[in-house]
Amino acid sequence: MSASEAEVLEAVKHAAKSATMLQMAVLAGDELRCFELLREVMRFDANHIEHHASSEEAKVRCMAHEVADAALRQVVLADGGAGQTWKLLVLPSKLGVMARAPWMSNARWLRLNGSDLPDTNDERLEAAALSRLGFADQGRALGRYCVVNDGAREVDIEAVLAALDARLKPFFVDWVLGVYCVSPAGILGDTLEARQNQAMFDLARLRPGSKGTPLAASPLALGALYDSAYRHDESLRDGARWISGTLSRRIFEQFRTHGEKVPPTDEVTAGLALAEDSGALVVCPNWRDNHVAYRCMAPLLEGLREEGAAVCMPHAKGAAAAERFAADWRDQSFEVHFESEHHFLVDSVHLADAIGNKRLDFLFYPEVTPSNSTSWLATQRLARVQAAGYGVPVTSGSPQLDYFIGGAEVEAPGAERHYSEQLVLLPGFGVSTTPPPLPTIQRSRPADDAELRLVSTATHRKLSVAMLESWSAILQAQPHARLDLFPAMLPRDVERLAPAMAGALGDVPVDLHPYVERSKILDTLVEADLYLDTYPFGGFNSLVEVLSCGCPIVTFEGNQARNRFGAAMLRRVGLPDFLIARTHSDYIAAATRVLNDPGLRSELRARLADRERVLALLADPDMAAHFDAARQWMLERGPRAGRPSAPVMMRAGDRPTVLSA
Repeated sequence: MSASEAEVLEAVKHAAKSATMLQMAVLAGDELRCFELLREVMRFDANHIEHHASSEEAKVRCMAHEVADAALRQVVLADGGAGQTWKLLVLPSKLGVMARAPWMSNARWLRLNGSDLPDTNDERLEAAALSRLGFADQGRALGRYCVVNDGAREVDIEAVLAALDARLKPFFVDWVLGVYCVSPAGILGDTLEARQNQAMFDLARLRPGSKGTPLAASPLALGALYDSAYRHDESLRDGARWISGTLSRRIFEQFRTHGEKVPPTDEVTAGLALAEDSGALVVCPNWRDNHVAYRCMAPLLEGLREEGAAVCMPHAKGAAAAERFAADWRDQSFEVHFESEHHFLVDSVHLADAIGNKRLDFLFYPEVTPSNSTSWLATQRLARVQAAGYGVPVTSGSPQLDYFIGGAEVEAPGAERHYSEQLVLLPGFGVSTTPPPLPTIQRSRPADDAELRLVSTATHRKLSVAMLESWSAILQAQPHARLDLFPAMLPRDVERLAPAMAGALGDVPVDLHPYVERSKILDTLVEADLYLDTYPFGGFNSLVEVLSCGCPIVTFEGNQARNRFGAAMLRRVGLPDFLIARTHSDYIAAATRVLNDPGLRSELRARLADRERVLALLADPDMAAHFDAARQWMLERGPRAGRPSAPVMMRAGDRPTVLSA
């Protein structure tokens, strides 16, 4: 047994023991003992449980969270109780509601570990009933509802906010963003997805806490914005502004004010000395050769690399330096090891202070994503001029980020309305690409083979019921077709998501491949007849690999960057426009047309036969020069300071062109 396996086993035993003792405290009605043991039950590695837990672990965790639910609803938050521990769960501490995130997320963990309790409970959250209750009874009623409910039920967000005592609004807002809008996690139906999305937009419209009542932000709240980008094609600017610009910034400042001051490590001090010498810093936890953010953004930053700019890679302890650093940047990169027992916000505060003290001229985020510390750092002014790029093609929402680097071939007219930053357009895609590895085989199947092979490498975040149903319709029309699906699922993901996927796909031949070697995917693409892109979040790096293997694509084109890369790429390589769909019906028709016509399949593959030509068309060799021109303009222009954000077109050697807003 490995050390990690032994730690997991010990944690499982501890959870089972604590749950048993907690059950006894529930039977005794001992509120203080329940509260003490609840803290033990809630002390667990959420990421491990969600993605890596075995069936046995999930059963133990499910039992523990069901006991926790009983302790919370029957004792600590019981109607008419005399104790005061409920306040420690529902009211903000000096660090905000964030410290209470595990309590309010109990329904999420119940759902993830297989419990039916969230669907069978009888708690209600009705504004009219709440308005008749006093502060203490309101707090207990709100807590009881939230600890056992997730996104499965409809909630009148505006009415509940209006009915609640101001002191209880932070907990409710955090629960809506951190639980209601992200759970149940997985492949959701259209009704539930729409309900969750509407909840986030209702809060963004109401902006509770923007004036008056102070609000904190749960770390899970950032996931609401992230999930919405994958599930819906609406503009996220207003929601991002509120979550990043108000809630996240506020909780960051609370940690800065009340947290322990920790001096930077020697590694950080030495790394920031490099940044101070060049005046520029790149912040990206995933700046390594094979990561998608590096592959698409590194070609833009060659000028920065040559000038000696440093790369800061904040991440949890674990990976060896040789595995972390991109080879070309190794001498200019430094890691910031976050303590595994901390939420990365704690360490982000210390890192932000260390960076800010250097008074740098330029800071660039290749990606700003809620899955790592960049989302918190981006809420702060750490350099004179700050910008972000397409590593995640969604606005940060932060008023401290001045500019967003985009691509003229990707952004639609009026794209500035989707960004809180000023949009700076470069010729082409706004990203480039590093060449993918060569496949290990050559194609052996004839174009008129009776069997038809379709492929998707879309991660499970990009899968929805609508998308899967479209794939099902395509497969049902082809009796000899099958789909190879590579969604990068961990074992726990498969166990959790496969049933919902199967329900949406129906009785069609699909081979689900969890994590596999990259060469396996490339070899499958070589033999495939068609690749299926996704909507509303499509691909870029994955599509580079697909086209380099000679496989045609059917894609969508929407109105935002995250669903326009595929269309731009197909136009670059000269594939016909009918492969670019704007509705699911168009998408199904386009795929069916390709699969029904062996001659068309041969023609499409012939257009992609020259790998070097295809990669040359997809790579922008002048992108670094365009980026350098944009960087110089941004430095001359300075911080945006709320100026109007009409897009600016930048091309190396040309004068900047302000486009009409």
